Amino acid sequence: MRPVPGQAGSWLRRTVLLLATLCGVVLPAQAATYTFRSDSFLWESAATAITWDQSCTGYPGDDDKATITFSGGFTFKFGATVYSSVRVLSNGGLQFGADTGFFRNYTNTNLPAGSATAQSGCTASATTNVMLAYWTDLNPVQAGGGNVTWQQKGTAPNRYVVVSWNSVYQYGTSTPYALQIILFENGEFKYQYGNSNASGSAA
Repeated sequence: MRPVPGQAGSWLRRTVLLLATLCGVVLPAQAATYTFRSDSFLWESAATAITWDQSCTGYPGDDDKATITFSGGFTFKFGATVYSSVRVLSNGGLQFGADTGFFRNYTNTNLPAGSATAQSGCTASATTNVMLAYWTDLNPVQAGGGNVTWQQKGTAPNRYVVVSWNSVYQYGTSTPYALQIILFENGEFKYQYGNSNASGSAA
């Protein structure tokens, strides 16, 4: 499935709830510019391991974030704003712009997501500008599980950035989740789910 600015599209069974995700994170007029289309599934490799920030979290590497900066003039337009970086959230999402502390929210809730969990001396404000491919309590540092990686690929004007949760365990379990968010230079983005665990209300 790939949301496409300005095109009509169709649903894929495993991405039905993406519309709810978008409606919860961008203004209605902006959300209306995203439509859906079926797309081929091709799992993308992503070579660079995420290094977690580990500040303003009680669970470093588990409920955490890391900012990645795009290179070579690559930008991604989300909700009518152009970004040259994105914050990767350990619990299955991305966030653009200012840090709201949302990475500390590990429990999936109805959208809109609400404010971030408070932590002394740290930002905790209303959740904005997020993509939630699979919002659940994922633990990328749990022994035996996978990790989160990213990579910028391709050549202009067809570059893209892949962020991949690679068989990451859900907290306190040995249940692996594999999913990806792919950001395309033209403003499209794609969610991919690599195993049957990544389905249901968290997607």
